Amino acid sequence: MLHGSSQRVSAAVDAEDRKAIAASMFSLSSLMTLEVIAMGHKAGLALSPMLEAINGSSGRSHFTEHRLAGFVNQPAAYEAPRLAELLDGVRHAIQLSKRQGSPLPLASVASAILAVGVSSFGKDGSLGELLELTASMAGIGKDAYGRSSQPVLPEINGSAQKPKIGYIGLGAMGSALARRARAAADQLFVFDVVQERMEEQVRGGATAAIDMASLARESDVIMLCVPTSAHVKQILLGEGGMLKGLSPGKVVIDQTTGSPSDARELCQTLHQMGVGFVDAPVAGGPGSADNGTLLALCGGSADDYSRVYGLLQTMGRSIYFGQTGSGQTAKLVKNATGACNRFICYESIALAQRMGIDLQTLLEQTKGSDAWTAAIQRIADAQRTGTPTAVITSELFYKDLRLVSELAVSVGAPMFIANAVRNRVEALIKEIGPESNIDELGRAYGL
Repeated sequence: MLHGSSQRVSAAVDAEDRKAIAASMFSLSSLMTLEVIAMGHKAGLALSPMLEAINGSSGRSHFTEHRLAGFVNQPAAYEAPRLAELLDGVRHAIQLSKRQGSPLPLASVASAILAVGVSSFGKDGSLGELLELTASMAGIGKDAYGRSSQPVLPEINGSAQKPKIGYIGLGAMGSALARRARAAADQLFVFDVVQERMEEQVRGGATAAIDMASLARESDVIMLCVPTSAHVKQILLGEGGMLKGLSPGKVVIDQTTGSPSDARELCQTLHQMGVGFVDAPVAGGPGSADNGTLLALCGGSADDYSRVYGLLQTMGRSIYFGQTGSGQTAKLVKNATGACNRFICYESIALAQRMGIDLQTLLEQTKGSDAWTAAIQRIADAQRTGTPTAVITSELFYKDLRLVSELAVSVGAPMFIANAVRNRVEALIKEIGPESNIDELGRAYGL
């Protein structure tokens, strides 16, 4: 099953033990990905753009990049491991964890799902049957992945003049996005509650707005990147916000990661005022914004999206998912795969280190194999360079897991592994505090 594994592992560690750790990582990552994608499909997203979003981010894995699309379209050509083989490997890893005193609660969830698969499809059942199982649990047919329709792209007007842009929310991500927007704007207006952030943008050529209403009044396109949907609602419609400056013909681009249902509610309110709305949360960090490789995951009416397409492409590139809220849904799908893969790696790395396998060796073991994920690459790179894997608080990391769990409940799609990760993060935050960087979550695993 696990092709291309490195042989540079301590000879003191049994080959079957090494194989069991890799099998556990692959089983968890593939099962989790199938669950999350089934949820995304149930929520209205097509497979192809979901995979594009996942593979353009830290959520990608060998499974999503090289296996899933081909497996869905040509299952007969996919050399899938048998479910019984995967189950044996996961159970072996769990036994190792008990001997080493390094618990694998996520692997226990995978073991339960695989056991259901073996009971349902027999010992010769393969990953194809597991896809059918996860699809059926979400209430969709396994062929739905392949036949889900793509959103119809709107006609794009490439002759539009540079707009006047207003940007609200100048944290690390918002500042980088505002810098990128500056090049696409006839004039850029900025606002943030922290004066120093506005002053930095002014030094780069932006104009500081005296308040949010005046920013809205002066701008053709208003962009936001703030912590939550509640902040977005307050800024757009609340006391002291931009409501008095909004007028027909303007369009709002919300780059916050938030709730799909909140996006739909805001869109409806703004459309009644003649104001367009596009939910366009982004994949990638401030560095991606600065170098123009940022990926915007967009939802909204075809007309609203066509009006801002050129601007979004100037800032990076965008994927259109269809109706309002679908950009937020796609971001939650993407974030869930990245977050869950991170914790799958934490468990596996902790066990491997107890057995005398260091992180860099474990990375080499997984490269080119079904067990590889971008998460283990990022964690290993951060350890080697001494830099953070990302700059985000544990509270915001948890917020996205909570939102995706709520979305799964609303569409009736179970996500056993993602919910187990959410519960673990919630418990850890009580220990390390909500403002701690997400790398502190890994400290609980001895990393």
